[in-house]
Amino acid sequence: MKKLLLFLMFTQFLFGCSKDELPTNEPTVVVSDNILDKLRKEYNITREDLFLESASNGIDTMQLFINGRFNESLWIGCYDKTTKKQIFEWVEKEKLDTTFHVNVGYGEYSDEKVKVFKIKYPYYTDGQLYFILWGSTDISISSDLYFIKNNHLLKKQRSFSYPIQAFYQDVKPWFNSIFSKYQDNINICFSANGDSLFSFDNVWHTLERSEPIGIEECIEFNVSYHPSNVQDFYFKRHNLKTKDTLWENETKPLNNIPNDDRLDSTIIEKNNNIWTYSFFYTSFTDGAKYTKRIDLNIETGELIIEE
Repeated sequence: MKKLLLFLMFTQFLFGCSKDELPTNEPTVVVSDNILDKLRKEYNITREDLFLESASNGIDTMQLFINGRFNESLWIGCYDKTTKKQIFEWVEKEKLDTTFHVNVGYGEYSDEKVKVFKIKYPYYTDGQLYFILWGSTDISISSDLYFIKNNHLLKKQRSFSYPIQAFYQDVKPWFNSIFSKYQDNINICFSANGDSLFSFDNVWHTLERSEPIGIEECIEFNVSYHPSNVQDFYFKRHNLKTKDTLWENETKPLNNIPNDDRLDSTIIEKNNNIWTYSFFYTSFTDGAKYTKRIDLNIETGELIIEE
């Protein structure tokens, strides 16, 4: 039985509220020298001749990632935010490309030198690391998606954000794989080895509302009320690759939820074909905590709703 905690509410950005504050839980990137100096001391980074460039919380927010340059190559360090201990570090064998021949339009090109490289959306699990490395001058011009396994670079997908706005913009963990938004709402699904599997138009934000069954199929949870509260809802089972809807159940009410009560989180508990959705609420009136549950058969779409 597997439990996955999904936070359905928007959280306050706690990262970079002041230029001298250390990062907390959001995956926002910081490049402040003051913060990086504090992180070097706090996490006991002692490697000599290491120039730190940026830091970011991981998608797993209990991890902190720092990138820099060592002997002109990319250096990545991953740290446990509770113990302050290093989980791993990695140095790319090749030197970083720091100058890009950029098409600036009108048949003209310009050699642009990167001022800073920033690590974005790092995600580490079971020895596998995914992240995006943005190279910036006065604008962001390069966006490389890295796939690393047991400290070995498996693949690097390169893209350029200028002048055409088609580049890797984020990392979404999926079923033994990831999605990365590339252009507009087009998301590309990559295997753990970095191979492109298929693309999906996420114009309706399906990925953000879905839980994968496999790489291609998922269960989408839709609400007909503001996501801070769930009242009317329905489920769909999709195949993202073929774009088929395998089933969709009717809209059902989740009874006796006052409009002002707040949905704090949802836990999905998986037991073979039966998934139990537990909704944890806080009463607006008196702050009391309570829970509503739904059992979903993911093969048929059949529902059992706790009254």
